Amino acid sequence: MQLITISDGRVNPSIPLPTILKVLFSAMALKVHSFNLVESYLREGYFNKFLGSAGFGISADTFGYALARTTLREFREINDSVIKKAHYGKVYQGGTIDGFKVTALDGSEVFRTKHKSWSCEKCRITETTKEDGTKETQYHEDIVGACYVGRHPNLVLGLERINRGEGEISTAMRLLKELNRRHNRYTDIITLDSLYAKAPIINEIIAQNMIAVIRVKPTETLWRILHRRWDIENKAFHDLKKFWGFGHNYHHDPTAFMVMLYLAVIAMNLTFLFYHRRLPASFKRQNSLLLLREMIKITFWSVSKELWDPG
Repeated sequence: MQLITISDGRVNPSIPLPTILKVLFSAMALKVHSFNLVESYLREGYFNKFLGSAGFGISADTFGYALARTTLREFREINDSVIKKAHYGKVYQGGTIDGFKVTALDGSEVFRTKHKSWSCEKCRITETTKEDGTKETQYHEDIVGACYVGRHPNLVLGLERINRGEGEISTAMRLLKELNRRHNRYTDIITLDSLYAKAPIINEIIAQNMIAVIRVKPTETLWRILHRRWDIENKAFHDLKKFWGFGHNYHHDPTAFMVMLYLAVIAMNLTFLFYHRRLPASFKRQNSLLLLREMIKITFWSVSKELWDPG
């Protein structure tokens, strides 16, 4: 896996970054969504079977310190390579809805806290007035994401953080430009809700020679696209938050926080591709994606040799 090729800014680390990423990727598969909890599991030896000696001696602080010194670009590139391989494998041949490749663009709140110590300089700030007249400050992380909607798999193409002082429209514009740069002609149609259906966004979509959903004329196809726009929230964001720790504040260094979001995206995209493209129809008729996740967890806990380097 390409994760083992990523480096960080630490000098002569006692625990190399690939080892740290192996542990975290395994923890995500097991729904262990806390650096402190991962440290406890390692200390008690619960991960020994499938990690061998790889996870020994890693603390929660080491996870955060190492990830804070990585480059988010490298994790984006790994996810990009997953998307490109899906295209080379003709995963979306014939489109996702009525012959069109359709991508949904939407925002989602990832994390919210009242504690300033759990925030960073890029968190957005919301101040509210309570019934007794006192002010309450909340710090939150929000992202704009894009994913394929309609036919499975609903792969996530990319994420952009909404920075403090920035609006969702400007973040969506940045994401559109990035997707076009990294995945030329990745889609035919962009579908979005009314918040993003503004002139700058529509003009950017047209400039990329793609179609904004409001320009589609077959009535039935238009209904399907508008209806399936919810896939990004009901399938992609929901799946990420429920199964891959997407909404958990592992470590609130700005880089480490986004790296963990991309690790969740990579894990989910690979699982989607494995289930929808590699497993036979006979298996899928009897076993849901949820059951596959449980099978993966059971496999991790029950193996008798190291999974990452079995020899």
